[in-house]
Amino acid sequence: MRRCSAVLSLILISLVMSGCLFSGAGEIQTLELSASHDILGFGETAQLSAAGITKMGRKRPVIADWEFVEGAGTLEGSSFRASNWSYEGPVVLRASYQGVFAELTLTINGLLGEPNPFPRPSGPGAVLPKATSPDLYQIGEPASTYAELIGWWVTYPFDNLAAFKEMWSYFVRDGAIQLPALVQRGNYAKANIADYVYEELLPEIPRLSRRVHYELIDSEVLEGGAGFSRTISYRQGTKLEQAEALAYRLIPLIATSYGWGWSSLAGNLEREIQKRTQESVKLKQEEVVTSDWSYFSPDDALYYLHSAWIRVDTFYLSDSQGIPLEYSPVFAKYEFSSCPLEIRGDVVHVTWSW
Repeated sequence: MRRCSAVLSLILISLVMSGCLFSGAGEIQTLELSASHDILGFGETAQLSAAGITKMGRKRPVIADWEFVEGAGTLEGSSFRASNWSYEGPVVLRASYQGVFAELTLTINGLLGEPNPFPRPSGPGAVLPKATSPDLYQIGEPASTYAELIGWWVTYPFDNLAAFKEMWSYFVRDGAIQLPALVQRGNYAKANIADYVYEELLPEIPRLSRRVHYELIDSEVLEGGAGFSRTISYRQGTKLEQAEALAYRLIPLIATSYGWGWSSLAGNLEREIQKRTQESVKLKQEEVVTSDWSYFSPDDALYYLHSAWIRVDTFYLSDSQGIPLEYSPVFAKYEFSSCPLEIRGDVVHVTWSW
């Protein structure tokens, strides 16, 4: 009796798995598509999802393959980003799963009020600039702390020898300008330290400001109705050396401490940037990344020039007019550096037609 029961169970399992028992009730007949946002502005992202509807009307989530039908943007897996600077209008996406297709339409509203930094080329064969001109986006608040490496005479007690050493020294502390004072003596704690170089107050407190430009990654000329697809590579993130240079001046204790890893350095610098500019940023170490870049040109123009650019936000030390310290007439004699911190972030696309 048990053997017959086991055989019957195996037959039922086989029928269910083959779809014979319910006449294909588990097969997907149609797709139902949705997006987290169906109206997007430039730079915004929508997460795409698909559900399969069976013959019996049951719904279950599926992982579909997505592709462009119309419009422009960046499509990676099940994520769409409105990344084309010059595109405004409908975007039609097609999803497919096991031979079943469906289409989804999104609406792109445009540039969210940001100025267009891209000069229009004279024609499809024109050479594009390697980078756009930097735009000053923001003059930030004065720094509450500012330090620089300056020279001090150090006399060592064990041999009474004197040496000229560069050490981190406060120029601004607790929001007030002061004569240079050592951040921390460190290994020189037992030495006699005197005679600093600067003996006058700064003319004003340096500020943390921000400018933005775009660097060209790749470009392609297409005739109307043509398309292309390829993988592009580019640098993204922030250089460790740049993060250290800026942090040492705004958070000088980092310069004389040990055990500060990238996460601690980035976290402290992120908080300082947000405090001075009200801009929330996320720092990650620079790396080379790749992404798929594809376009389909409509046939309402003879030629299209498609281009891919990476946005670079630069935070830097400036005077009260937003001029970098090394170029500021206010700080001309100090030979300070603006310590630019580049954050290489989103890729945007620009298309021109003729």
